[in-house]
Amino acid sequence: VEYDGKMKTIPVIFTSDTAGNRKRSVKDKAEGLYKISVVVRIQLESWGITPRKGKTLYIDDEEYRIGAVTSVDGEIILGLERVDE
Repeated sequence: VEYDGKMKTIPVIFTSDTAGNRKRSVKDKAEGLYKISVVVRIQLESWGITPRKGKTLYIDDEEYRIGAVTSVDGEIILGLERVDE
């Protein structure tokens, strides 16, 4: 995971309800672009920070925008979005 210019190797869990990566058409004039939304879970203890909404996060060289941040019982739950063709 790369966030705020810092790379860290940590376990990231993509939740089961996002296994298909929900796709929605991007409201844009460019045809064939889709916004993909996924939810990931990361242990706060392994990452050591809580990221901020609106920032960019990279997982396995894929760029995501953080759309939502929640912290529950030592776990960070992130709603992530990216644009794909």
